[in-house]
Amino acid sequence: GDVDVIVHVSAFNDVYETYAKTGIMLRADNSHDATFVMGALSGTKGAIMFARKAKAKHATHGGNNYYVTNPVQKSSWIRLTKIGEGVQCFFKNNEDEEWKLKGTVSIRFPEDTYRVGLAVTSRHNSYVSEAVFEDWSVDKPSFPTISPTVSSAPTVWHPLVEIGGAREGSKTYVSPGKYRYRAYGTGIWGTSDSFFYDNRMRGLGGAFDVITYISYFNTAYGRAKGGIMIRDTNDPDSAHAFIGVRGHFVGVTFQTRATAGAITEHHQTNFVPNHNTWVKLSKPADSGTITAYYRILDTDEWMELGSADITFTGQSVQVGVAATAGSESASIYLDTVGYEVIDQNSSTENP
Repeated sequence: GDVDVIVHVSAFNDVYETYAKTGIMLRADNSHDATFVMGALSGTKGAIMFARKAKAKHATHGGNNYYVTNPVQKSSWIRLTKIGEGVQCFFKNNEDEEWKLKGTVSIRFPEDTYRVGLAVTSRHNSYVSEAVFEDWSVDKPSFPTISPTVSSAPTVWHPLVEIGGAREGSKTYVSPGKYRYRAYGTGIWGTSDSFFYDNRMRGLGGAFDVITYISYFNTAYGRAKGGIMIRDTNDPDSAHAFIGVRGHFVGVTFQTRATAGAITEHHQTNFVPNHNTWVKLSKPADSGTITAYYRILDTDEWMELGSADITFTGQSVQVGVAATAGSESASIYLDTVGYEVIDQNSSTENP
């Protein structure tokens, strides 16, 4: 849909590279070569709009030269406005100034689905740069820019959410590819769920697999669960498919809710030692049929746990790591390694 995104980059610190950047990005997905457009404040050359107009292509400036002042600004107001396939980029240095149009590009996101967010890069693996963002807003465009459109207003999307009234959870980086989750919530079962969800938005049309290895799960609660999920929405009663481990060392389990508000269906549970297992959910192109697999070692063949039809209602789904304590008073810890979302052309997305 259409979107009007504004942020104030109030500081850009520890900058060691001229072309370090921070600002607003609209991005097709989290693959390294994804289509994107960005309004950015650079390290030492001012502000610029640039874009990768097609997957795996070279990123180029999306309009005029750098918007630079003397001395070079260390902060800036940035605005990206997308209407249809047109994106305009505006900058200003002070809140009471008029917006200055600095670039326009035409860009097509698959199924008009994309991520909206804030981005920072030091442009050097040996350095860490820090940006301070203020007055971040995501709204529907309210003025005429490039052309009229009937696209709907955007929905603000948050990657880490507590669904169904669960207490606030956390995600902690452990080592490359490994993350530890602390989760609360009363369970993923019945007609409504309560859990912690580290999710990404994914276009519904294509075929993809969601994969991770569960290396640790500490709980004595039988209703506790930790694993991966494909979910229609982040509503508590949403349709979904889940595969993961259960408390009391019961094993790896596959369950689904076919439609919003329906009773959750348990398909199969198989024992795995010490809660350690690879899990995978597979969705074919243009289909809501989800198939669940697991394997103990990464050299083993995938073993199917079941398959079910899920009713997805929009053009995208929520995909990610889900964990619940299965108790009103407890919390659990879940460690995942090697999380990937793999599509047909083998691109991946990592959290």
